[in-house]
Amino acid sequence: TKPNYFIDMTYADATGKPVSLKSVVNNPANRYVLLDFWATWCSGCVEKIPQLKELYAKYHEKGLEIYSVAENPDVDYWKTFIKEKGMTWVNVCDDHPGRDGKAWKDYTLPGIPTVLLIDGETGAIIARDADMDKILVLGQTALELGLVNSLTVLALFLSYSMLNVCDLSTDGCFTLGSAVGAIVAIAGY
Repeated sequence: TKPNYFIDMTYADATGKPVSLKSVVNNPANRYVLLDFWATWCSGCVEKIPQLKELYAKYHEKGLEIYSVAENPDVDYWKTFIKEKGMTWVNVCDDHPGRDGKAWKDYTLPGIPTVLLIDGETGAIIARDADMDKILVLGQTALELGLVNSLTVLALFLSYSMLNVCDLSTDGCFTLGSAVGAIVAIAGY
């Protein structure tokens, strides 16, 4: 099953310093954390970098942090890549990647790119989707509106279909097939 709250992980950043996800989520300055699983060799991941850069530039000061976990066995290439692309947020590298790795198992990743939106106050995973566009729009909207709690952010999902949403009241995740499904789910709160 997919977790409803973030599961800590620690990987080295480009300077070799270990950075835990917990330290990023628990930082009071971070209202939301976008957990990004990607790789330099993944064309779909690389295509999303400009969106991440734009989102980070616009919303970092409003409380958004990104914790990007690169699935790259060639750490030197990864370091050069993130520097050349101007990826200035928290970047760490899993140099032993793959579907048998801890992060893949803990988060039941369907593949990459995959992003999760984490509430910095509660540690709850409030949205997950392999379609990064949906998560980026949700994170951006939440920050623009100054939303600070998971239930309010859930209301944003009404305008999106087929988005995996975590239902914190039942310790489960479900897929919204329509706005009607979202209304039924949220009514349980």
